[in-house]
Amino acid sequence: MNLRLIEYIINKNPPYNNITEFLNKTKPTIKPPNSITTIKYIIRPRPTIKCVDGFHVSIQANEFTFCIPSNNDGPWSHIELSFPSEQLPKLFNKFIITNNKYIYTQVPICLVDSLLDAHGGIACEI
Repeated sequence: MNLRLIEYIINKNPPYNNITEFLNKTKPTIKPPNSITTIKYIIRPRPTIKCVDGFHVSIQANEFTFCIPSNNDGPWSHIELSFPSEQLPKLFNKFIITNNKYIYTQVPICLVDSLLDAHGGIACEI
C-alpha cells in the first residue's frame, strides 16, 4: 500500500482538497527535447490521483490535452480524464472520445470534484 495513502487513512490529511488545488500545485513540467527531434519542448504528465477507496484516474490539463482553456497555466474549467480504474458513471459517456473508452475530454471540473468526493476524496498521487 502507498505510504501517502496510509498516512491519509491515519491522519485524514488529504494532499489536495479539490481538483483545482491539484492542478495548481502540479503545473506541467516543461523540459527541452533531445537534439534529434524537432519538437520545441516536452510536457511531463501530472501524477495519477488515487482516492481513499482505491479508485485512481489520470487528470491532465495543458496545451496538448482536451481541456478548456487549452494552455499550461489555467485556470481550467474543463479537464481531461483518462484510464480510470473502473468504469465511470453513464453521465461521463458524453465526454468519451469516439472509439476510445479510456479518455474523457473537456469534463467540467465540478463534475470531477463530485466524482472524486464519491470515492472518498483524493488520498495520494501514484
